[in-house]
Amino acid sequence: MLGFCFLGHFCTREGKKVRGTLGGTLTVRCAYGPGWESYKKWLCRGNDWHSCKILVKTTGSEQLKGRASIQENRSRRIFTVTLEDLRREDADTYWCGIERTGNDLGYKFSVVVDPSKYYPSCALGPWGPPPEESGLKPWGGRKDHRGKQGLWALGSPRRQGTLGLPAHGSHRFRAAGTEPASGQAETQKGAYLADLRLQGLGTWF
Repeated sequence: MLGFCFLGHFCTREGKKVRGTLGGTLTVRCAYGPGWESYKKWLCRGNDWHSCKILVKTTGSEQLKGRASIQENRSRRIFTVTLEDLRREDADTYWCGIERTGNDLGYKFSVVVDPSKYYPSCALGPWGPPPEESGLKPWGGRKDHRGKQGLWALGSPRRQGTLGLPAHGSHRFRAAGTEPASGQAETQKGAYLADLRLQGLGTWF
């Protein structure tokens, strides 16, 4: 399982878009399942999975590089990545992931930096037809010459999302359902918390 919680002054939309404020702090908390504790975790910037720039990576303790930092709690199986002092140029595509031999595992999300101070609560709606019926292409899964893989996202009526994560390369995970829904609540004045949890489901082929 690989899950994601987005913390800070933002509003999630379309399952993978985060809005932050100028000068604010954006934190992404990533939860993973048993067996991934010893693997390195990272935050990558760029739309292309093959060439995105690694901003920061775990080395056993908290790491700080520029305005990006990463910290892992292996006992809770969570790693947290943070972008501080948000600037307009920080608006981009990012990946939160786990490094492994062959194909890394990762989750793609977009950051939008806005000058407004506060955002209203928001929730995500259903996707509609299954990916294979709607013509959507798989996303996620770093590809290389040793194999290919892809990820499909799906959801459940309990406002929890699910994401298929292949165990290794040369496989594509197929799943159908609705988009992960994320409720958002104000934890303190101007600070909002949205929760998006993902887990593997579906059929191998």
